[in-house]
Amino acid sequence: MDFRLYIQHLAKRKSRVLEIGPSYNPILPKAEGYQVSIMDHANRSELVEKYAAFDVDTSRIEDVDYVTTDLASIKSTGHRFDLVVASHVIEHVTDFIKFLNDCESLLVEGGQLALIVPDKRHCFDFFRPVTTPGAMVDAYCSKRTLHVGGLFDHYSYFCRNKGQMAWGDVEDVADLEFIHTADMTMDAVNKPLLSGDYSDAHEWVFVPASFAFALAELRGHGFVNLGIDQAYATLGYEFLAILSTRAPVESRTKAQLLFEIQHEVGAAFYTRSTHSEKEPCFSEDLTRQVSENRRLTDVIAQQKKQLDSLYSSTSWRLTLPLRLLREFVSR
Repeated sequence: MDFRLYIQHLAKRKSRVLEIGPSYNPILPKAEGYQVSIMDHANRSELVEKYAAFDVDTSRIEDVDYVTTDLASIKSTGHRFDLVVASHVIEHVTDFIKFLNDCESLLVEGGQLALIVPDKRHCFDFFRPVTTPGAMVDAYCSKRTLHVGGLFDHYSYFCRNKGQMAWGDVEDVADLEFIHTADMTMDAVNKPLLSGDYSDAHEWVFVPASFAFALAELRGHGFVNLGIDQAYATLGYEFLAILSTRAPVESRTKAQLLFEIQHEVGAAFYTRSTHSEKEPCFSEDLTRQVSENRRLTDVIAQQKKQLDSLYSSTSWRLTLPLRLLREFVSR
């Protein structure tokens, strides 16, 4: 499934749509008749000037309705939307929880938030650990507005595969290179520290299961109301999640999600060596461990299913008094 075509299909049935940060590549171009409002950090002429030096078609840049980086400023206008779209945006925000809550505040009852998110296994975040919910809570409670630690990791871990920053779902991850020196990394980090100016980075890093786990934990603990209504597996180097307040509770257990994260991350390293056939990415022991974790997840799920079936059976209910009497006598 083409994620952008799917979002376009959704938007055709909506009368009020907001696209966040489309820059030079909108999913829902006004020129093609979509009833969409655009939010971006600069107006059209500034965006054209910014991207003129890049090999992109600046003619696709559209008039910006909300020149801001603060979704709360749109909320103050009273405007609400049936659908909010953000492609490759959420990984850049400084406060993950605030972003989701601000998006929710812009949705009408039953509205949806469509997110296209990079999968770290297939881009320059390849070696970065997935983000934990605790890191998101930390950013939220400290009201983070600048990247610092995330900026350091962005530069420190940043890699290319055969010169590509995003290489999609390919088996050959065999020619990785790191392009940032220590001086380049520290220069980038010192910019927000010394001047207070914003420097862009990937703050949040995901595989599909870690994104689902983070949303389930944040929602379960009351930090956000949005949950995953629809989820679509990675295509190329990105996956799609449709969020809403009406989304069902995550059906997978915490253990299942955590094992799934290990499986997804581990699978990325089962490819060819990053350097040579004599230097494998992961040891055979780790490969066996991830495989065993996956097997145990299936066993737990099967046992839970059997227990649920037993507890709901007529015989279990009829023999309850006898079991209680036996327990009383044995005391």
